[in-house]
Amino acid sequence: MRFYPLRPDLQWDLCSENGNEPLLLAHDPLEYTPQPFAVPAAAYPLLEALATSRSWGDFWRRLHRAGIPYTEQPYIQRFVEELDTQYALLSPRFEERRRLWEAEYRTYPLRTAALAGTCYPAQSSELQTMLASSIASAPEPAIPAAHPIAAVLPHIDLRVGLESYAIAYQVLQTLKPELIVLLGTSHYGWHAPYIVTEKDFQTPLGTLPTARQLVRQLCQNCPDVVTDIDIAHKPEHSLEFHTLFLHYLFGATVEIVPILVTSFGTYVLRRRPPEYEAPMRHFFQCLRELILHSGRRSLWIASADMSHIGPKFGDTTDAHHLLPQAEQHDRALLEAMCHADTHAYFRLIADVGDRYRICGLPPVYTLLTSLQPRFGVVLDYRHWYEAHTSSAVTFASLLYYA
Repeated sequence: MRFYPLRPDLQWDLCSENGNEPLLLAHDPLEYTPQPFAVPAAAYPLLEALATSRSWGDFWRRLHRAGIPYTEQPYIQRFVEELDTQYALLSPRFEERRRLWEAEYRTYPLRTAALAGTCYPAQSSELQTMLASSIASAPEPAIPAAHPIAAVLPHIDLRVGLESYAIAYQVLQTLKPELIVLLGTSHYGWHAPYIVTEKDFQTPLGTLPTARQLVRQLCQNCPDVVTDIDIAHKPEHSLEFHTLFLHYLFGATVEIVPILVTSFGTYVLRRRPPEYEAPMRHFFQCLRELILHSGRRSLWIASADMSHIGPKFGDTTDAHHLLPQAEQHDRALLEAMCHADTHAYFRLIADVGDRYRICGLPPVYTLLTSLQPRFGVVLDYRHWYEAHTSSAVTFASLLYYA
């Protein structure tokens, strides 16, 4: 039997109720595994070995070092086989399930709201009240008299970052865009640097239409870096939160170009900006020209948070102790962003090996390189500290001008 490792994209949570045996609950945001499943928490060494081994020999050696005797091999083998039935291994069974589910999802006409009723009200009237109140109460920033052409806004949970969204949308509401380029960090997808969808976006306010023809052209013109295998859009919040404001302010007459951007980690590791590669350079130019030649009034939005620090994100230190350094780094990034200096922005992140985990790098870099705005203005900068994990996320709102 060939060895297949554990899928790295499953999310595992420890749960224990009423003194029962603690369990590890597996959840798949992309629903290749349709339903959550649980295994005993005592199986953690097996899961860890499955995730880090490259062969059966390696796997058994790791278990032996963990104190698990070879006599347990038949039971462990059955446990591994059961994991495969849950599509939890990178096996042919999973690959077939992935192919079929991705093909099925591509036929769906709507990207349904994933977080309605959780991060924001599912009822239209309640959502409108929340959005209207937040925008009305937002302070008026000191900004240029000209109309902004783009924004970099957070994608942090609305329940903790609503004010930072609202201060920008208070300004953007005066615009009359016909087309919105919506770039967001992809937290789940990996199929290509850019993941597009032709689906319309459902919100509690109705349906926000997607500019299908433009999406299709982008996919056709840049096949090396763009995919329309769009399953990553299904659970993604980085675009969803903004569709609420956009739908509320501009109605269903505006169309969106929804684009998720995957990790730029390889570029950071090599300290080589993406635009040095011809397919990426072609994408930036193609996106800019498609929007320009559409002849429609456009607004560009990059949905991007900044530093992610603390134990939740891999640090061994409480985020309170890391915040001064992270904020200093953020301020340098914001200065580069205000100057629309993509080279300085990328270099600041690459020079420290993305020490502060700037998850907004891909969409921000894409916006700045494609649109080439003249300058930006910071409207808001703050952080959210999560006490129970001793971790924090920083985020900001900026407007850009031609």
